[in-house]
Amino acid sequence: MILDSWNAALLFLAVVAGYWALPGDRWRRPFLAAASFAIYLLFAGWGGLWMALPALAAFAAVRAIAAGRRAVFAPAVVAILAMLFVFKYLNNWGPAAAIVAPLGISYLSFQAIYALLEARRGRVGATGGGAFFSWFFFLPTTAAGPIKSLQRFLANSPTPRWPAPDDLGAGAARIAQGLAKKIVLAESCAPLAAGFAHPAQATALELWIAVYAYALQIYFDFSGYTDMAVGMARLLGYRIEENFSWPYLKTNLRDFWRAWHMSLTGFMREAVYIPLGGNRAGEARLYRNLIVVFALIGLWHGGQSHYLLWGLYHGIGMAAYRVWRGRLAPRLTRHGRAPVGPILGWALTFHFVAFGWVLFACETNEAARVFWRLFMGWR
Repeated sequence: MILDSWNAALLFLAVVAGYWALPGDRWRRPFLAAASFAIYLLFAGWGGLWMALPALAAFAAVRAIAAGRRAVFAPAVVAILAMLFVFKYLNNWGPAAAIVAPLGISYLSFQAIYALLEARRGRVGATGGGAFFSWFFFLPTTAAGPIKSLQRFLANSPTPRWPAPDDLGAGAARIAQGLAKKIVLAESCAPLAAGFAHPAQATALELWIAVYAYALQIYFDFSGYTDMAVGMARLLGYRIEENFSWPYLKTNLRDFWRAWHMSLTGFMREAVYIPLGGNRAGEARLYRNLIVVFALIGLWHGGQSHYLLWGLYHGIGMAAYRVWRGRLAPRLTRHGRAPVGPILGWALTFHFVAFGWVLFACETNEAARVFWRLFMGWR
């Protein structure tokens, strides 16, 4: 749902009022599930009905796994990923007709798989329909996350008859903060990032400004959305996952990714990195695991090759950082040389990330190549 529209705001306030007017979770959760799905369809259109399939599949599979039928895990994951592939990637990789992906399909698909992982690991049991579907289609997070843990969502279920004053105040403040980020800061950066659209018509200086402006724009826009989602959840009495923790102030790439889109990286760690062996399978496999994880993070954003290259760029960067931290930095310290200090570490990390946004923002690899050539002043 488009959180910064007036229609969405009025609908959400009606849901909040109706939710707290009901006597308890027995009524609130089904109401929240039905209202969230209805408003999701209002913004997503009838194509959003497709998302009922992974929701129902995950619900049935979680209950089956909780009952001891663990064999359903793999088929359920394959079915959810197959639907994601058809809607999000088939247009880019196959001769299909235009297929419009349902709103929030990437977030909702990964969220469904997250619930299956939690069920297989014994973190959640058989869940009622009202609780499960209020989590799956939770109104503030359907369009752009964060990717929520079912276990934490149920554990943080509100119980009071009326919303706590702290939740109301904190929720309103986070919503206001998010709106300021999106409407004031992100939109102020957008004109300065216009060089990405027509790099051949821009000077090298304008392209440098575009790189910095785009880095700020994407942060303010995405973190502003998350602020609003977290604030809206607080108005309903829930505390959901945070997605950002001052990522551009980090002094190395590992810490950046621990602070940027944290719900996605946390999911990928549990779903891919740890099953591949994480950092316990030897140095060479560690580098492979990092590159695989970030390649998938890139593809998760879309099927175009520039997203894959952006993911590989960060995967190789993470592998290089591990080489630096594990091999080079200790040698410099032993020889009496100070490793990279915090200021230089911050500058290197920020510029590595900012320059990588060129691959993300340019719609083709050729456009990125032209941008980089002009960016360096080679005309």
